Amino acid sequence: MKHITCTAALLLLLALTLTSCHHHTGNTDDTDAASSPAASESTYSIQTLQFSTTDINDHSVTLEDYSDAKVIMVNLWEPWCGPCVGEMPELQKLYTNYKDKGLIILGVYGTEEDAQAVVKETDVTYPILRRTEDFASFETDYVPTTFFVDGEGHLLSAQPVIGSQSYAEWEATVLNYLK
Repeated sequence: MKHITCTAALLLLLALTLTSCHHHTGNTDDTDAASSPAASESTYSIQTLQFSTTDINDHSVTLEDYSDAKVIMVNLWEPWCGPCVGEMPELQKLYTNYKDKGLIILGVYGTEEDAQAVVKETDVTYPILRRTEDFASFETDYVPTTFFVDGEGHLLSAQPVIGSQSYAEWEATVLNYLK
């Protein structure tokens, strides 16, 4: 019990202290302008998401599996990112409260190490998918990065949300899209 309390307190502290983690994507241009989340915000070069991947349990998944959704929230995260892990219980609560209203949350990770443990520890039940090149056009240098599409994969916003947010902030965004 003490370990769980300490872990929860550490996660909460990390979530409150930081809202995003820098993720080096191999770009060799490490200028000051590229070191802040605002610098990564840009209009997407493509306007539709299509993907074929597997979930964390090795089941094949495509966008078509979620075609009945009104809103698909795609949350790019990593197991090593404190803010990513810290917001997962908030995203789970959002998913629980709005899945019957047409919301699907897809957690998409790239680093295999510790992903299963994080999902188990946070009690996440929304779909957790492995990142493939299909998601590359939507990535920034930061995680978490979140974007929204409809059931056909059309972007609902030209810019991603970079960094973690509170339940209330995510709920306001989702309610706007569910109108």
